[in-house]
Amino acid sequence: METTIRRPILSPTHINSTASETFTVLQQRMRIVEEQTSSLRDDLIMLNYGEKRGHLEPPKGLEELSSQKLFGPIKNEVICSGKTDFLWKNCEFLVNRMCHLESLIQSLKMNIFRMQTEKDLNPQKTAFLKDRLNTIQEEHSKDLKLLHLEVMNLRQQLKDVREEEDKAQDEVQSLTAPVEVASETKDTAAIIEEELKTTKRKMNLKIQE
Repeated sequence: METTIRRPILSPTHINSTASETFTVLQQRMRIVEEQTSSLRDDLIMLNYGEKRGHLEPPKGLEELSSQKLFGPIKNEVICSGKTDFLWKNCEFLVNRMCHLESLIQSLKMNIFRMQTEKDLNPQKTAFLKDRLNTIQEEHSKDLKLLHLEVMNLRQQLKDVREEEDKAQDEVQSLTAPVEVASETKDTAAIIEEELKTTKRKMNLKIQE
């Protein structure tokens, strides 16, 4: 199998993206990875692997994950340095894993394309090609299963990170709510005080008259 090419990772913090934007992009890329792995599985089956279809079936539960809706965008960013640092570290880890999976998919595509081309150009070598394809099928079936597991793990990790951010948002709101109430109370007291001063001035004027 060909060596997987790793692409350099650009940290989200270097492009001033928000957590919600980064998570949304990750979810979209995960969708693409799932669709491509499903397509690759079908391609391998078409390359004379009909009798070994079971080897290429996705792990139980993947279909349920694929049918899940994307998380909605986060409305407000969390203003909490500790939580934000934690979220970005998890986010950068997910970005690295997604890039690795995408590189693996490209490698699988190249191998499948090469085998299909050789099969089309050399139909007389059917037995020889079948042996080679069976060998590659064994390698790729393992890769695809690992790929499916990676996607499932990424989904769970992304869900955990989102829950952490929601929790952090709740904490921030619980801390800011008393401050807002105190501020409103102070403003109300200032208005009442001003009204009392105005009333007192009016009464003094009437007394003087």
